[in-house]
This record gives sequence, structure tokens and C-alpha cells, in this order.
Amino acid sequence: MGPNGSGKTTLVKILTTLLYPTEGHAFVDGLDVVKEADAIRPRINLVSGGETPGYGILTVRENLWFFSQLYGLPKDLAGARIANLVEQLEMGEYRDTLMSHLSTGFKQRLNLARGFVTSSNG
Repeated sequence: MGPNGSGKTTLVKILTTLLYPTEGHAFVDGLDVVKEADAIRPRINLVSGGETPGYGILTVRENLWFFSQLYGLPKDLAGARIANLVEQLEMGEYRDTLMSHLSTGFKQRLNLARGFVTSSNG
């Protein structure tokens, strides 16, 4: 936490390998964000509380599938994780609902699921 302009967003961008530090070094899980960005990216995921969890024209399941494929998950693993997350987050009755038709609370659940779909613990 810090005041506007203190570098919070810049730090997140550096740690997610979206921006190189202008000086100093940064590490994620012991890996250098500049030299080992390709090894870091499969280990991380970022969802922001203020962002839309996906695309309004896609269903809950389609959104999760889309993001799983962006991260290169094998299809069988992605399907199993999506089914598990939908069940764990009690979204079963909404799995085929367009994201744009979800309540704010279920959009937050979808955002959480999106963050975990690529997790080895997901």
C-alpha cells in the first residue's frame, strides 16, 4: 500500500515480467525477472479485483477455457480444472451463463477461477 505515484503498479508489472526494472534486481521464486522471464511466466498469474473477469459474449466455462488455452494447458487438464473450479466455487448453475449476465459476486468468483485455472493446485 502506498500513495499515488509510489510505484505499486510498476512493481506489479516488474514482478509479472511485463516491465524491466530501470535499476536494481527483482526476483520471483528465486528467478531473475529479466534473465529468467520465460521460466517465471508459467508460475504466475495475476487477476486484479477491479478488472472484468473475461469476455461478456462468452459463458463462464468458455471464459475459463479461453484463459486456460492462453497459458497452454493441455485440453484434458484444462477441462478437469475448469470442472473442479466451477464446482468448488459453487458456480455449476452458471457454467453456461454469459459472463455479462452474472451478478457482481459471481463475476468475482469467475475472476478467482480465472486466476486458479492455471495453478497446479487448481
